Amino acid sequence: AEAVAQHDLILVSDSNVRAPPTYLLDLVPMMTDDVGVVTAAVVGFGGYGFGAMLDEIHLNACVTRWINMAHLFRRCFVLGHSMLYQKSVAAEFGGLRSLAPYLAEDHRMAISMRKIGKRVELMNRPVRQYVGVKSIGDFWSRVYRWNILQKAGAPFVFLLQPLSFACVLAALGA
Repeated sequence: AEAVAQHDLILVSDSNVRAPPTYLLDLVPMMTDDVGVVTAAVVGFGGYGFGAMLDEIHLNACVTRWINMAHLFRRCFVLGHSMLYQKSVAAEFGGLRSLAPYLAEDHRMAISMRKIGKRVELMNRPVRQYVGVKSIGDFWSRVYRWNILQKAGAPFVFLLQPLSFACVLAALGA
């Protein structure tokens, strides 16, 4: 799709993302000269079943918090759910096609952009992801994969992740 795109700005958005009406108005102004890609944290909604409920809780309470913490330490991930980039800038590292061999091409996008001197910017508000029907097994598979990607992508922030939970902070404070 990137090869045949007629314009320089490329928006990748998963089919289960429900973008707000101001989505493009929020994203496009963030694409300044020093920004390689703009991404967004994600919150879950519309789940059915116990696994889906756990998935929503995980997305809303843990993943979004982790993404914001990573961004605070300038280790922002790119989430494939929502990413806006310039085709001409991505061409400097081979474009989206060069990321195809990687399990987490969105994370590799962040690494590639930083290598060419570009920043990853995080949208001010998350996008909503429709969760749908999920079993407990679906939920655990997703959490397991997410933790592997977190640990590989930002090990320092991954190690600090338990400190983002209120019960851990309360225990340390006690």
